[in-house]
Amino acid sequence: MVQCSSSGHSFAGREIKNRETEKNKEFKGYGRIGKVNGINESVFNETVLILNRAKKGVILLIECNSIPLRNELIENLKEQINFKFYDIILDEKNKNLPARVNLDFESKKIDKNTVVLVHKIENAMPEIIGYLNWNREIFLKLNLRTIIFCPTFIMDEIMINAPDFYRFSHRITIKEKDEFPGVTEMQAPSMVSHYYKDVNELKNNIKIQERLLGSVKDDYKLADISFNLGNLYLESYDYDRSIEYFKNSREYYEKLKDKKGILRAIMGEGLVYSGRNRWEDAIKCYEESLEIALGVGDKAGEAECYTNLGAAYQSLGDFKKAVVFHENSLKINKEIGDIAGESACYGNLGLAYDSLGDFKKAIKFHENSLKINKEIGDIAGESKCYTNLGVAYRNLGDFKKAIEFYENSLKINKEIGDIAGESKCYTNLGTAYDNLGDFKKAIVFHENSLKIKKEIGDKAGESKCYGNLGNAYYGLGDFKKALEFYLNAEKIFKEIGQQHYLKILYENIAIAYEKMNNNEKAEEYKTKAKNYLKKE
Repeated sequence: MVQCSSSGHSFAGREIKNRETEKNKEFKGYGRIGKVNGINESVFNETVLILNRAKKGVILLIECNSIPLRNELIENLKEQINFKFYDIILDEKNKNLPARVNLDFESKKIDKNTVVLVHKIENAMPEIIGYLNWNREIFLKLNLRTIIFCPTFIMDEIMINAPDFYRFSHRITIKEKDEFPGVTEMQAPSMVSHYYKDVNELKNNIKIQERLLGSVKDDYKLADISFNLGNLYLESYDYDRSIEYFKNSREYYEKLKDKKGILRAIMGEGLVYSGRNRWEDAIKCYEESLEIALGVGDKAGEAECYTNLGAAYQSLGDFKKAVVFHENSLKINKEIGDIAGESACYGNLGLAYDSLGDFKKAIKFHENSLKINKEIGDIAGESKCYTNLGVAYRNLGDFKKAIEFYENSLKINKEIGDIAGESKCYTNLGTAYDNLGDFKKAIVFHENSLKIKKEIGDKAGESKCYGNLGNAYYGLGDFKKALEFYLNAEKIFKEIGQQHYLKILYENIAIAYEKMNNNEKAEEYKTKAKNYLKKE
């Protein structure tokens, strides 16, 4: 499910899905489909058809990021077709798949009536690319039916770096429900650095600042207090009040001709637009801030502008451009000796490479960030690193390792009283257990996250929790309950203007109605999803 965020302030992780998928229409075919109810029947029937017709062997690349769906496919295949099944698990010492297949054939472990299931191809990268490209004929010479399970990023690698083998094979994608999964943690320089243990503490701080605002007449103090209130309302997810105060502070700073103050106020406006997912407006603010920073020689401000621009372009899906901005920020932070800023840049580069599908490179950057945060005693930054490492390992399909990192992050967030961060950890843990097929455990974590989102008034986060709970109940086969949560999410998404999530939701609602045999409502939501695509 994965994953960047609006940058700048401390709640800036956003829950996103890894990759949007489209649903194929289901049709009657070979009978019962799975215990998890996750595989589209037409996809399953196509797989069976290919295997049955392959009298002279076939290589079938199956793109699948979910272990439960992979297991479901295998279980159903074993019930539906009359072949033996043989598992090959690749690892560091066992990367030459064609040679391994040939050896097992010669030793009579497999024959032409065997379906060979190849797992963990990611463990054999990058060497296996060459083996597949140059020795592909071995599979067909032996008349073998071979299924190679590939995460999305491996499928992309094969397509780009082993084009002959890619064209040589059949390809099927097991499409998952659209998710509102893992929360990553941007590590941009934060204008809001305090952790509020409950929403009342935050409200009390706002009251204090508003009383101060009404009791002072000095323009500098009015500017600074207005700026502080902009930050506090940003932390409260009250974007209307937040941008009002940032604009007020900007007017005071302009009156005082305080360039650095103007820069900060405009940056604050950009953060509000980021929170509302109005990325083009946010970019305009960050570019205006950058121009000021360059004009006054504010290197730290310049670095922060690059970071925020990187985060905005990441959210727009331009990950390569995001990398360029984060590298610019990293260079400056190294020049000025800002080791905390350097750590943040490593974390943000990790997120960008994670989005590009280069998870191993992402992990290296997150580990660099973690090392620095431990050295300087930044426990909150350490927590963010654990979160981001968890997301990277989740994307690699190592859900158990992901859970370890999420639990490390959760422990720290509880210690420092960062309840917003705690909520993100619950969301990530819930998503990881979803991937492992432990939907009951996933529900507990998503409910914990939802409780906190309601407490702190995070309506956007609340709606995503409803979406995640809907997915978990769908996994359990409780489609009525899943639909209930999806509809709750839809209501809030419309209220707060999170239009970009509606396509995901409409598709999931349509599937839930289909499972409940309400074809009229299913078609209604399919049409909504299609119409949304046309708007985009």
